[in-house]
Amino acid sequence: MLALFLVSLCCVCSVSYACAPIDPDAQPCTAEMTLSPEQIQTVDRQRLRDLENDPAAFMAARHDEKIVELTQEQTDTAVRMNPDFFMSLKDLPPLPSTGERQDLKRQIPGQNNGGIPGQNPGGNPGGIAGPFSTRKCPPLQSYAPLSLAINGFGNVVQIIQPQGGNPQWIMDESCSSPFYGPGDNCFLAERLVSAYIIDFATYDFTVEMIKVYCCATYS
Repeated sequence: MLALFLVSLCCVCSVSYACAPIDPDAQPCTAEMTLSPEQIQTVDRQRLRDLENDPAAFMAARHDEKIVELTQEQTDTAVRMNPDFFMSLKDLPPLPSTGERQDLKRQIPGQNNGGIPGQNPGGNPGGIAGPFSTRKCPPLQSYAPLSLAINGFGNVVQIIQPQGGNPQWIMDESCSSPFYGPGDNCFLAERLVSAYIIDFATYDFTVEMIKVYCCATYS
């Protein structure tokens, strides 16, 4: 059986659903467990670099791909240590845009602009370099039990998902249209939410801020 190493007590980070710029100074919470030596040997560093350098490949992989396989004991322990991150779909808050709870995990955010965050049709090619306005562009919002994410430092992390029971849901957005009006473009901006993840820089199970996407307007 793969060994587990307890490091410290769990911590709680606030969850934000606001469409706001990334905080570059966001720090991870304290680690709780770490991967076993056997699991660390299976981590494909080249695959991590490929996903970090290719936004399209990352967007295609983030719903289903795993970097490391966790044992039942590890996921059960993770759920016991941080139960607030795992819940049933019916217990999720209603989506702000629809008032409903949906699992649209096959709907790739940004489908109207290629699914690649930061690529807006016209305007600033850097995506979020300038300030963006209020919510002119109608967002398509959904909850999904994502497998991979990018943390605030630009590194791929794996979201801890149980092998059974309630998953860890992440709310995400796409744009319903690439344009709002003359001179106004809709594109995917980044926002931060907290998630219970495996950080491959340290191999720790930890709570960190991860990047997800919201539909924003750039003039």
